[in-house]
Amino acid sequence: MEEVRLFFNVTLPIRGGVVVDMKGWVYFSEHDDNKVWRVNPLTGDYSLITNKISNPNGLTFSPDYKILYISGFNGNKTVHALSISPDGVPGKLVAWASFGTGWHDGMGTDACGNIYVADYYQTAIYRVSPDGKNAVKIIDGSNIDGAYLPNLQWGSGVGGWDKMKIYLPDGWNKGVFEVDLGVPGAPIPYP
Repeated sequence: MEEVRLFFNVTLPIRGGVVVDMKGWVYFSEHDDNKVWRVNPLTGDYSLITNKISNPNGLTFSPDYKILYISGFNGNKTVHALSISPDGVPGKLVAWASFGTGWHDGMGTDACGNIYVADYYQTAIYRVSPDGKNAVKIIDGSNIDGAYLPNLQWGSGVGGWDKMKIYLPDGWNKGVFEVDLGVPGAPIPYP
């Protein structure tokens, strides 16, 4: 059995998305308190990135790690974009795209800069163009008997997890689905 250890200790509740930037900083959403935080895992120091989004949930970065995308689990259909400077200072928060039911859950980014968003209410996955103007439902989980697709992640290329495929855990414990998108995920800071 693998050892489970505390990675960093903060008194903040983590309820929502988690993403790591290329420098190793951890960003997470505090869904119930409308906040997104940035934590240094080596020191435990943390700072508030934004408290302007109702029920922030999924998080993902642009491939160059200059923009943090934040989904809201709130029914308003908006995904926000927040510029992040090289030293981690948040810039202007903007409404970036609007689509689906607005009950946005997990997120991911491909190497081309498309953003993928799991829509909880529809049990669907949307692909949004890098400019935020075109959102297309690419996976309709309602066609999979009783499935619920709350999140997604690209394979790492290690241990049979293909870099060109996304993996979708079924929230109702049916397993993990695999979809070949023909494009790898954006660069990540870990294997």
